[in-house]
Amino acid sequence: TRPIGDFDAYRQQLNQFVFKSGLIMRPVFEQARTTPKRVIFSAGEDDRVDVNATFGAQGLSVMVESDAGELVVEHRLIGAEVADQVACATSSSDRWYFPAQTTVRNTGAQLYLFNPFPEDASVDISAAVDDGLREPAEWQGLVVPAGTARVVDLGVAAQRREQFAIAVEARNGQVVAETAQTLATPKAGDIPATRGLRLQLGVPRADAAW
Repeated sequence: TRPIGDFDAYRQQLNQFVFKSGLIMRPVFEQARTTPKRVIFSAGEDDRVDVNATFGAQGLSVMVESDAGELVVEHRLIGAEVADQVACATSSSDRWYFPAQTTVRNTGAQLYLFNPFPEDASVDISAAVDDGLREPAEWQGLVVPAGTARVVDLGVAAQRREQFAIAVEARNGQVVAETAQTLATPKAGDIPATRGLRLQLGVPRADAAW
């Protein structure tokens, strides 16, 4: 992806779209979905694809399909001073869990929901904080239109929290869910400014061992 020069401005830009209709972006996603790009890799090759440049748009979620065997696919978000890279989801689910998020000062937390299917999906989101469970009305029955993605600012229901957990449960359909944690502390005296980024794919179920 293309480097992000100003994470604070990028975060504000994302927040402008929180809870707004996915129909605004549907034409862009539809164009990307109906005009897939074919990339050929030689055996044993490791290559990178600039998604923004390939599809001519920003803020896209991507589905990769191979007709010639199995692949290992990761996605990478690059900022001016930070970057993170994680494995892509190999399946969708009707449930996703994130056990450790934070919204303390100078941090941000966004939840990304991707619906690659031809039918709309709707989800309920809850936040488990130290004083109980929070289920904001605007997080209930949240629609993720077919073939689109949505961004949810987790700080809306969990402000200035050192740690909290998020659960995403679908009323209908399935989605892919991932969070992005950002850190941007200003310079203080001799202590330099600090920036950080962490991407985290949710887990679809609890387990007895990790």
